[in-house]
Amino acid sequence: KLAIVILALPLFEKITSTALALIGGGS
Repeated sequence: KLAIVILALPLFEKITSTALALIGGGS
């Protein structure tokens, strides 16, 4: 379980930053 969380954290970070950029109209 812990390994899954550790592996998932970077993905959530990437998804969150990407989502914020899209919502904020980064481009």
